Amino acid sequence: MRLAVITDEISTDLAHALSVMREYGAFGAELRNIWNKNIADISNDEAQQAAKIVKDAGAEVVCIASPVFKCDLESDISPAPGMTHNAAEKPMEEQPNVLRRCLEIADITGAELVRVFSFWKRGKLTPEIEKRIVEELASAAEVASKYGKTLVLENEYSCYIGTGEETARVIRDVGAPNLLAAWDPANAFFAGEIPYPNGYNAVRSVTAHFHVKDAARKDTGEAHIVPVGEGQIDYYGQLKALKLDGYRGWYSLETHYAPNGGSKEDGTRICLRALIAMIEKIENDQP
Repeated sequence: MRLAVITDEISTDLAHALSVMREYGAFGAELRNIWNKNIADISNDEAQQAAKIVKDAGAEVVCIASPVFKCDLESDISPAPGMTHNAAEKPMEEQPNVLRRCLEIADITGAELVRVFSFWKRGKLTPEIEKRIVEELASAAEVASKYGKTLVLENEYSCYIGTGEETARVIRDVGAPNLLAAWDPANAFFAGEIPYPNGYNAVRSVTAHFHVKDAARKDTGEAHIVPVGEGQIDYYGQLKALKLDGYRGWYSLETHYAPNGGSKEDGTRICLRALIAMIEKIENDQP
C-alpha cells in the first residue's frame, strides 16, 4: 500500500512535512496549501521549487488538491459553508481559470491527479442541479484531457455530491475516462451514508484516489473528526476491500485532527501510526 499525506496536515513548510512523512514511510505528497498559500495561488517558480523539494526528499507529488468548483453554482453567497484552505474565493465564471492553473501546476510538479469538487451545497440536490454539475465536470474533464491529467471528484459533505452513491452516479453520467473518484469515507459519513460497505460498493469501480480520516457521532448525532481507527467507520473492512479489489492508487491521509493541546502534526503522527498498524494487520492476515 502506497502512503501519502496532504502535506499541510503536518505543516505548510513543505520540507518539514516531507521530513515527518519520511519517518513513517509515506512518500506521496498531496499538495493543497504550501508556504501559507493555496496550491492554486502559487507561482511557477514556487511550483518548480516545490517539485524540487519533493524530489530531493525521495517522494513524489501524487495529487494537486485543488479548490476547483468549491464555489457557488449560480451566484456568490457568503459565507462559504466549508473549508477553503487559504484559497481565494472565486465565482463560477472564474473556475475555468482556476482549473487551468491547477493543471499547469500539476504539469510542473509531475502530479497525475487533480482533485475537484461539486459546488457548495445550498439546499437539496435536485435533478436540475445534478445535470448542471455533470455538464460542468464534463467540460472540466475535456480541458484536463488536453493536459493528459485525470480529475478526481472528491465526495464532500459541504458540496452537493457528498456520498459514494452520488459520486458514482455523477461520474457515470459524465462518462469521461479521465474523471474518477477521490473516495473519502469520512466525508460520506458526515453526509449521512454508511461509508463501508454501502458507499464504497457504489464507488469502488471508479476510485482512483483514497482519502483517510476518521469520524464518529456524538450523542446529539453531530459528526466530528477523531483519530484514525477510533471512529465509527469500518476502516479495517474498507482497507481490506481496497486490497482485495486490487486498488493501486495512493492512501492519502487527510487528518483534520489535532489532540487537545497538540498540533496538526501531532494529530497526523497519531493517525499515521494507527493507519500503518491497520495496514500491517491486513498484510499479515491469512487469505
